Amino acid sequence: MTSPAQHTLKITNDTLRKVTVFNDRAELRREFTVELVEGPNEAISKHTNDDSIRVTGRGAAVIEEVQVAQRRVAKGSVDSERAAEIRKEKEELEVAREKVDTDSAIVQKQSTALDAMVGQIGAAPKDGITSLAVDAKTLENITSLFGFHRTQVAQLREEHRALRKEFDRLTSLITAKDVELKAITHGEMSKNVIILLEASEAGPVSLEVTYQVWKASWSPLYDIRVETKDSKTEMQLSYYANVQQSTGEEWEGAQLTLSTARPCIGGSLPELKTLDVSIYRPQQSLFNSMGPPAPSGGLFGTTRTTGVLFGAAAPASTTTSATTFSFGAAPGGGGDASPPPPPPPLVERHAVANEQTMSTEFAISRPCSIPADGALHKVTIGIIFLTPQLVHESVPSINASAFLTASALNSSQLPLLAGNASVYLDGAFVAKTAIKSVSPGERFTASLGVDPAVKIEYKPAHKYHEQTGLISKWSSTVREQKIVVKNTRADAILLTIREQIPRSTDEKIKVKIASPENVEKVTDVSEEQRHKVGARLLPSNNLEWTMKMDKGATQNLLVKYTLEHPSNEKLEYNVRFG
Repeated sequence: MTSPAQHTLKITNDTLRKVTVFNDRAELRREFTVELVEGPNEAISKHTNDDSIRVTGRGAAVIEEVQVAQRRVAKGSVDSERAAEIRKEKEELEVAREKVDTDSAIVQKQSTALDAMVGQIGAAPKDGITSLAVDAKTLENITSLFGFHRTQVAQLREEHRALRKEFDRLTSLITAKDVELKAITHGEMSKNVIILLEASEAGPVSLEVTYQVWKASWSPLYDIRVETKDSKTEMQLSYYANVQQSTGEEWEGAQLTLSTARPCIGGSLPELKTLDVSIYRPQQSLFNSMGPPAPSGGLFGTTRTTGVLFGAAAPASTTTSATTFSFGAAPGGGGDASPPPPPPPLVERHAVANEQTMSTEFAISRPCSIPADGALHKVTIGIIFLTPQLVHESVPSINASAFLTASALNSSQLPLLAGNASVYLDGAFVAKTAIKSVSPGERFTASLGVDPAVKIEYKPAHKYHEQTGLISKWSSTVREQKIVVKNTRADAILLTIREQIPRSTDEKIKVKIASPENVEKVTDVSEEQRHKVGARLLPSNNLEWTMKMDKGATQNLLVKYTLEHPSNEKLEYNVRFG
């Protein structure tokens, strides 16, 4: 059997065609041109994510198989030069290690000699010497010898430890050079994608390889600039994306697409199990009943088997759209001859899969370069010009300040995703805020910060109690809240005040609003209706009171309501969020 001809697909900047960035990964599409020989061929390239690889292309060949496997990559002539450099560096390290080893042995012998000399003191006398006379001079010499021994031996042992440490360091470097040299000489193990092709004739084919890489993400952010000069209000919303990646591959001049798809979340509807209910019967003892044992089970009958939290596992492929590339015909000869027809598409031997788009994609209009440095890189999605309505809003029971908000209709075709925004009013930075998800044609609001020119005074509340009835006694609690608002701006404003009205959760408790009058009770409030002049009782039972105020005007607002309940019952207040 003929061995397949091997071709290496080198990942370079000019092979990158498209990058689609998701919230936790990216999908890259590269195009390679390979000169095939007639018969079997192998195209090999480095790869990381096993489940994401897809290969398409055009040319006179058939894609037989796409594998992801560990292979030993052979090296070329360039690596032979590098091997010579490594051998030279290794020899230099070995010479240095040999010198360190020699010096270490010399120091060790010096230390051993000093120990042996001191060990002779007090030893048995040699033949012919009957006694050793010890006088003051001898003791002085012995003491001096001990001091010399202590100092020299300490220095020699410290030097010996340093030499052995250097010896170990050089040995580690030599071992590393051996490993590197072995990898270059025999090839190194690498995780690769191997494309097996069968060519009917020799010639070039174009391969499109699509795969996923981790450590890439993007997030939306906004700049909101509101201008209120020249008696008109304009809003410019700059829509950006922060893209970051540390995939190890540089994205130079790539066609960048940002997707809201969530490949990590399963796309299958979870299966709903059957819930049975039965009368609970305790287990009977064998001594108390000779009948069959009662069926075991929990309070609600048979135990349910819980499925995966998000349904079935996510499909291996996360491509959101199929793309067909045309690779043009090869240039023909001169004269009036027509150009040859394009090569036939490669035949892919795999199962047919239907893919659906369930997300939003933003195709960046210009080529982008995103280095693999992990830093945030800002790209522009679009700039939207809107005509907002400025409204002052306040919740004085919590914060007696008037917050200026801009309400605008998203008249563009771009859906706005939830993200942070920097707000500028008349060219000055005023606040950081957050934008919720907004679809095209939907109205949204953006906070522009506190307006000190609108002054709000929240007076202390006044409460009093009454009791009515002879037989069935009822207690009545009246609460009056005064709010003073003054507009010191040079123009008229639209102001919305929000105030809590207790919501009854018991039919015995009656809540009646006395002021303001003609309060409209609504079940749903859209952004278009939210800032209409008048008083509304929201589904949360909170009062929303909107009014127009001329420049320099002052208004005294009164919120008054009555709570009626049986006098023998005690009320309990609970604040519910959401």
